[in-house]
Amino acid sequence: MAEYTAREYTNMIIAYGTAGENANAAARVYAENFVIRERYPDNKTIMRCVQRAAETGNLLLHRRNAGAPEHIRVNDEERILRTFEENPQNSVRRVAEMLGLSRNVVHRILR
Repeated sequence: MAEYTAREYTNMIIAYGTAGENANAAARVYAENFVIRERYPDNKTIMRCVQRAAETGNLLLHRRNAGAPEHIRVNDEERILRTFEENPQNSVRRVAEMLGLSRNVVHRILR
């Protein structure tokens, strides 16, 4: 699946409006008006863009778990466990702040 830039998604919305909210016509309008592009979205891509914008207010796709996973050091693991052993009433947020770690790392250790 091709990823588009925010500008390309914006142009899809503009083409959709220009074409009278018709995704098939919008694909043609896009190809005619944005000729400097190397690729052109089809009607399904334009419709998904419009629906995503209407439902979430976002043009760009939200990719969960994007990027490299965080690496957990043994030393951090020991410090987290020791902190909870000393005071089991601590919250994940508090321990993360105290140790300078992300809450995700603390949660992952506790699982």
